Amino acid sequence: MPRHDAFHRGFTRLTPATLKAINELVVAAAVDLELEDGRQLRVDTTVVQSDIHHPTDNTLLWDVVRVITRLIARLAAAMERRRIKGFRDRTRSARRRMLEING
Repeated sequence: MPRHDAFHRGFTRLTPATLKAINELVVAAAVDLELEDGRQLRVDTTVVQSDIHHPTDNTLLWDVVRVITRLIARLAAAMERRRIKGFRDRTRSARRRMLEING
């Protein structure tokens, strides 16, 4: 079990040189995969106001079940399969449980 200061210890190890090296590796991988040419990078930092829900345990669980199910469906489609063996879609039961807890 990590201690409470584990994140801080890891974050302080990120030096400017480390971040530069990580960025160079990401750009090199994008160039190798022919996703980018690596000459120019644009970053969008637009901030958009949106409504968010207060994160409770039941809504966080629902979000996780929904996202993982969507990702598994994409994986199955990429593998040209109807489903992934051993994975059961629990979205209906997770949604019912989330709504039951919300009251």
